Amino acid sequence: MQAKTDAAAAETASLLNSFGMELGAGGLVVMTDFAKAESAYIHHSRVPVAVVAMALASPTFARGRFPKLRLVDVVTKAPSMDGIEQRALAAVCGANIDSLPEGSSRAPAFAAHLLDVIARYELNPFFTRVPDRAVNGIDVRPRGIDWRPEQVDADEMREWRRRYKALPPVRQMMVATIIWLYRGGERDKSWLARLPSTWLAADAVAALLEAGALRDWGRLIAMYPGW
Repeated sequence: MQAKTDAAAAETASLLNSFGMELGAGGLVVMTDFAKAESAYIHHSRVPVAVVAMALASPTFARGRFPKLRLVDVVTKAPSMDGIEQRALAAVCGANIDSLPEGSSRAPAFAAHLLDVIARYELNPFFTRVPDRAVNGIDVRPRGIDWRPEQVDADEMREWRRRYKALPPVRQMMVATIIWLYRGGERDKSWLARLPSTWLAADAVAALLEAGALRDWGRLIAMYPGW
C-alpha cells in the first residue's frame, strides 16, 4: 500500500511539474516555474488539474492563463481524465483517492460521496433516488422528471429551477457540477438552461475554496466513474 501511495505521489508531482506547479508541505499548491506555467502545453484532459492548481497558487494568474475557461469546461472533461490526472486533481483539492480502484469499479465510492454531498449541502430538493434506473449502482437522478415514463414533469421542473435561482453561488456550482456529471460530460440544456452556470473556472475554484467546498467538489470530479 505504501508503495502504491508513493507511486501516486510521484505521478502527481511529475504532472504538476509539467506546467510549473508543485504540491508543497501541508498540501499547499505553489508555482515553481512562472515561464513554464505561462506557456507550457497542457493536454485537454490535464486542464482540470492545471486550472485548479494555478487558481490555488494565484487566482489572478489562472484568470490570465485561462481567460475564457468556465467551470462547465472543467467538469465536462471528467470522462477524459486518466487515473494519474484524477489522483492529481484530488490531491490539489485536498483529497486522497490513491487507495480507490479506477474506472467503473470506483462507482460505489463515487455513489457514497455523491449522496454525502447532496446531504451536506442540502441539495435534496434537486435530486432523488430511482433504484430501478441505477447505472453502475448509481441511482441518483435529478428531479423534474417522472422517471418511470421518463417524461418531464413541468411543475416539478419549474420548482427545481425556482429553487436553483434562490441558491447562493457555491451551492449552485455543486448542483450544476452534479448535473454535468449526470449528463456524462456534456453541457446541459434542460435543467440549467438560462440559469446561472457560466462561472469562470478560476473564479469558481476560488469561491469553492473560500466556502470550504473545494475538497468535496474535487472528489466528485476525480472519482467520476461514468453514470
